[in-house]
Amino acid sequence: MLRFFKQYRVPLAVLAVILLPLLVYRAHSVRPGRANTLDKLVLAATAPLRALLMNATGAVSDAWYHYVDVVGARAENADLRLKIQGLEHEVDRLETLGVENAELRRLLVIKAANPEVETRVAQVIGMSISPSARTLEIDQGSLHGIPQGAPVVSGQGLVGLVQRVAWTSSEVLLIADEKMSLHAQVVRTRARGRIRGQGLSPDFRLELTEILRSDDLVVGDRVVTSGLGKVFPKGLPIGEVIELRTEPGVQHRVADVAPYVDFARLERVSVLIQKQPGDPIVTPEPLLPPSLRAGAETATVAAP
Repeated sequence: MLRFFKQYRVPLAVLAVILLPLLVYRAHSVRPGRANTLDKLVLAATAPLRALLMNATGAVSDAWYHYVDVVGARAENADLRLKIQGLEHEVDRLETLGVENAELRRLLVIKAANPEVETRVAQVIGMSISPSARTLEIDQGSLHGIPQGAPVVSGQGLVGLVQRVAWTSSEVLLIADEKMSLHAQVVRTRARGRIRGQGLSPDFRLELTEILRSDDLVVGDRVVTSGLGKVFPKGLPIGEVIELRTEPGVQHRVADVAPYVDFARLERVSVLIQKQPGDPIVTPEPLLPPSLRAGAETATVAAP
């Protein structure tokens, strides 16, 4: 018998491989209560193998579904990140538009209150803060009707004066430049003085001079253009007193003034053009800060 099995072990093994699944299938397909002895033996003999296969299959299935879930979660997270980035960009865009619209509305206030004055809204395309000059460049020039000497404002207040005009651009001398000098007025007391740029000051600080020692002046006082010379609009906000200095033997006081305009972040300005030279430009009340509206009369800026 052993010789027979050794001689025909390969065919017998093949036959067993073929018959075993058939026997297992038959044993499983028999209705309960009708299984014979052979079916019971087959089920008993293959039970450990079937349990092992079921456990292995379950583990593989669990691992596959976990992998699918992880891949799906990663893809979903990637989609969510893209959506969040898109929403953040949209929020940034809307905030930028809101700032731009608010600035444009403030710039258009002057035009609405002064129908006889032409305004040109211009983009700031360059800035120079060298030791010799504090200027900015705008994208409007003689081809757009920009004249030399025209006042320039932003929604925050006075910016400067058009100094040079090219065909498609102009150079604006900032009020913070040391060559700039204009008449000004303290809102609270109506005291008059003169604003001068400090040039090299890193924060564009201004200097209020020619204030009498007898004049009431305190830190926090607001300074606007006074109206002498009829070059600038009357009552344009200039800045706020942040420090007082009194020199011995001098009749006048000096005050450091922080400008309202954030020159480093200027993006748009408005150039004011008088249709008839010499006519004063009226600054509408809404352009003034709320604290200025109660005590400030309609004022005009002094010629530099």
